Amino acid sequence: MRLTLKRLDSPGGVDSLCAPHLRLLIGRASDCHLRVADPRVSRHHCELLIEDNQVRIRDLGSRNGTFVNGEPVCGERTLGDGDVVYVATSLFEVQTAPTHADPGESLGFHA
Repeated sequence: MRLTLKRLDSPGGVDSLCAPHLRLLIGRASDCHLRVADPRVSRHHCELLIEDNQVRIRDLGSRNGTFVNGEPVCGERTLGDGDVVYVATSLFEVQTAPTHADPGESLGFHA
């Protein structure tokens, strides 16, 4: 599966990051795959898990919560194409596409 996160709250160009991760950590910490420079975002805010052609999101006990389509994430939630993930004031549209590559292939991330 190919996962693209399209940032909706930022004007201008779109940067692309390709990384061979089946777990995408989002937060402010330097070890996060997708870093969001916002004091309302926890160091380790949430994570996306790609497995069995599904993308799931899990809040990691963040102070301000993680939301999908305006609803809070409690535990884990499966994401679908077109869902909007809210991490503090940052908005990301989830875009998924099937691939015929190995599960460990690169995933495309746009922020």
